[in-house]
Amino acid sequence: MSNSLTELRKALQTSQDRALATNTYGLALAEINKPKLALKYFRQAVKLQPQQAQYHNHCAQASLSLNQTEAAIDYFRTSLKLAPEQAEVYYNLALIYAERLNAPNEALRMFKDAIEKSPKHLMSYISLSCLLVAQQSAEDARKQIFELLGTTANSLQVHKGMARALMKYGRYEEARQEHLLAMDMSALEADTFYGLGETELGLRNVEDATHCYRRAYEIAPNHPWALAFYLQHLIQLGDCKAAQTEYRSYLTERQAKPLSAPSRTQGIPEWEGSSLKNKTILVVNILGDGDAIHFSRFAWFLKQAGATVVVQCAKSLKSALHTIPGVDLVISKFEDRPAIDYYCRPAFSSLLFDWTWETIGDRVPYMHVPSQIKRKWCTQFNQDNNLRVGLNWQGSPKSHYNPHTSRSIPLEQLKPLSEIPGVTLYSLQFGQDMEALRQAGINFNIHDLQVGDYRDTAGAVDCLDLIISADTSLAHLAGALGKPTYLMLPFVSCWRWMLNRQDTPWYPSMTLFRQSQPGDWATVISQICQSTRIFSHQKMIERQSLPL
Repeated sequence: MSNSLTELRKALQTSQDRALATNTYGLALAEINKPKLALKYFRQAVKLQPQQAQYHNHCAQASLSLNQTEAAIDYFRTSLKLAPEQAEVYYNLALIYAERLNAPNEALRMFKDAIEKSPKHLMSYISLSCLLVAQQSAEDARKQIFELLGTTANSLQVHKGMARALMKYGRYEEARQEHLLAMDMSALEADTFYGLGETELGLRNVEDATHCYRRAYEIAPNHPWALAFYLQHLIQLGDCKAAQTEYRSYLTERQAKPLSAPSRTQGIPEWEGSSLKNKTILVVNILGDGDAIHFSRFAWFLKQAGATVVVQCAKSLKSALHTIPGVDLVISKFEDRPAIDYYCRPAFSSLLFDWTWETIGDRVPYMHVPSQIKRKWCTQFNQDNNLRVGLNWQGSPKSHYNPHTSRSIPLEQLKPLSEIPGVTLYSLQFGQDMEALRQAGINFNIHDLQVGDYRDTAGAVDCLDLIISADTSLAHLAGALGKPTYLMLPFVSCWRWMLNRQDTPWYPSMTLFRQSQPGDWATVISQICQSTRIFSHQKMIERQSLPL
C-alpha cells in the first residue's frame, strides 16, 4: 500500500487500474475512521468494476459502520452471487442477523453456510457457540451445534469455539472442560494451550496458566499470539527480566520468518536491537489508545540510542504524545512521513532495553500539558475549594458479558462517591456515557466537563486533585501525568497490573483497587470512598498550611 493519503489520492488519477486505486483509497479512509467518505469511494470502485466481489464487501462493511444494516445485507448478498464460496461473507451475515436484527434462526443458517464453505473457520464456531451458550448449558449447546452442522462439523473446532464462547460469558470451569476436550483431540495446538492459559488465570490457577502459556510458545514460537501471551504473562508475574531474556532469545533462535508486519511497514525492516545512531525509527501503535500512552515512555530509550523517533498513533492522541520526551514527530495513519529506516512495535521493542521495576517509574511523569491548556482548566476550577475528583467509569463494551473481566462500573454503584462531604465530582467520560447517566435518572451530583481530545483532557486531569477511573485510556493519561489516581480493576485484570498488587511500578502515583470476587464493584467503591475521605482530609490540611 502507498505511503500516505496524498500518494493514494495521486494514484486515483495515475493508476492504470482505477477501480483498484479507488478501492485502496477507500480502505485507507475506513482505517482512519471515515466510513462515510470511504463508502463513497467503495461505491465508485463498484461502478468501475461491478464484478469484483470484494468491492461489494467493502461497501457492506462501510455501511455497517454507518448503521445502514439493510444496505450492508444487500451488498453482501450481491457479493455472494458473484463469488458463492466466501465463508467470511456468510459469517458476516450471520453476525448481522444475530447481533443487529435479533434473528437467531437466520443467523444459524448463515453460520452453517459459512462452516460448510470452510469447515475450519474458527470465528464461525466461536460466534455460533456464543449465540447458543447464552441461553443453555454447554452440553446442550454443543449437541445443538453438532445437530445443526451434521457431517460438516469439525469436532476440534467445535470444542475450541465452545471454549472461547464460554470464556466470553465468564463460565471458566465449563470453558476449561472444552479446552481439555480439544487438547485430547490435538495435543499440539498452540492456540488451545494459550486459550487454556487464559482460562486457568480466570480460575486463579496461576501455575497452571504459566505452564500453558509456556507450552503454547514452545509448540509455536513464531505464532504471534503465543509469543505475545507468554511475554505478557511473564510481566504479569512480575518477571520483567525473564520477558526481556525470552524475547531476545526468540530473535536469535527463531527458525521461521519474523512476525507478520503491520500495515504501511511493508519493505521496512523491524528493529531488533541493531544500532540506531543516525537512524529514523517508526513506532507503530496497533493496539488501543491506553497501550499507546503506556508504551510511549519508551520513546526516550530510542532517542538515547541515537534515533529520530516518529510515533504513529490515533489522530486524537497526536497532540498529547507530542509532549513526551524522545518523540520527534507524531503522525496518524496514512499521513505523510519522512524516510524510515526501521519500524518497531513497542510491546516487543520495549523488551530490548534493560529496564527494571525499580527504574521504570523514574521518568514519570513523562507527559506534560502546554501552559495555555493548563491555564484554561485551572481558571475553571479556581472557585472550587473542595477536593476536585475526576471520574471515569466506562470501559470497553467487548467484556461486558463477562463479570470476571468487565471494566465498566454500573452507574448506580458509583453514587456513594457523590455523597462524600467536601468532594466535587467531575465527569471525564465522553458524550454518550454522560448521556447514559442523564437517562438513567440517577440523582448523581457530578459536573460534565465536556472534554475534547486527549490534550484537552490532559489539561483537565492536570488541574484536578484526584482521578478515579476504570481501566481505560484515561487512567493511562492520568498515570503518565503523575496525577494521584485510584484505578478500579475487575477480578481478572490486564497483564500490566500484575497480580495482587495495590501499586504499580508503571505509574507510581496510582493505587489499584481490585475486585475480590467477579462482578463485586460494591466492595471496590467502598474501599475507594474510604481512601478518598482520607485523601480529602490530607488535602484540606495541606491547603490550610499554605501561606495566604
